[in-house]
Amino acid sequence: MIEGDRIYLNTLKNQCKEENFYSAGAPVLDRKSGNILSVLTKNTYGSTIDKQCFDDAPCEVKNGQPEWSPETQYGAPVDSLGSCFSEGVFTTSSNSCTFESTFKVTGLDNRSRYKVVSPTAEKTNLRAYFSLSTPYYRFKTVRDPMQCSLPNGYSNSSSATDAVIRAPVAQEPGMHFVCIAGIESEAQTLTTERLKSTLILPAQLVKSIPVRVPLEPNYVYFPDKTYGLQFEQELPFNVGIYYYKSPIKDLDCGTIDKKDYSFTNVSITFKAEEFPFTLCSKNMDLSYRISAEVRTDYFKPDGRLTPNIR
Repeated sequence: MIEGDRIYLNTLKNQCKEENFYSAGAPVLDRKSGNILSVLTKNTYGSTIDKQCFDDAPCEVKNGQPEWSPETQYGAPVDSLGSCFSEGVFTTSSNSCTFESTFKVTGLDNRSRYKVVSPTAEKTNLRAYFSLSTPYYRFKTVRDPMQCSLPNGYSNSSSATDAVIRAPVAQEPGMHFVCIAGIESEAQTLTTERLKSTLILPAQLVKSIPVRVPLEPNYVYFPDKTYGLQFEQELPFNVGIYYYKSPIKDLDCGTIDKKDYSFTNVSITFKAEEFPFTLCSKNMDLSYRISAEVRTDYFKPDGRLTPNIR
């Protein structure tokens, strides 16, 4: 199961009635024995298929393709927790209670969570920037994340400080994964135990679709007499805004050069004396593409929004 940058290799799913978005943390019981089978963690309630595999919209992977399951709960199995209890108290001091990873990630920027395939190129690069607590690492790319636990196919060792991966993969739509294993020396072999805590980065390759125009901004008035505009972020389609502000009421935003736009992924602030003005905005998606269409909004002195999409 995948949600955002997180991979869950071992989950139990159910579609029990009367569960909802707030059921996370509840136990799932075996009807006959009454034993706890899992603890609910993620669900797809309130989400839609176009957001699959991203935040609050977990998906499954089958044959290299994302699969959406509506109104579904996912739980983390608890069968391995028995060795972590001593006289009814949870503890990780037991040698058989192994939850600690063999390395820690001290910095991560997965640039390939969402990529649009090119109709002309045979391959595309999956890019990631990171640092690990171990001095070295090895990596490989796979279509099935379960293969990350197998030692075959991993690269030679490289420094894990300010590391950069550019891994070419076939331009095949669907899910691809980068497996990263931290190691203590250049010559260290990848043991079964070490591969249990492999860092797995998902990359979703999709066919080219137009970038959506920005959603209507939320208008906010602050106590210091400044105003703010916040554009809703909706992964993977809306992650940042390029904007241009002008006092000209009938401005044709299509004539503004792209170099005159400013970028924000937070909000646009302005003062009362700047009313009225026209705001031109373009949307950036998670693949760093910019919308061809531009949104035009006119803000009156009373702060009301007159939208006019062009």
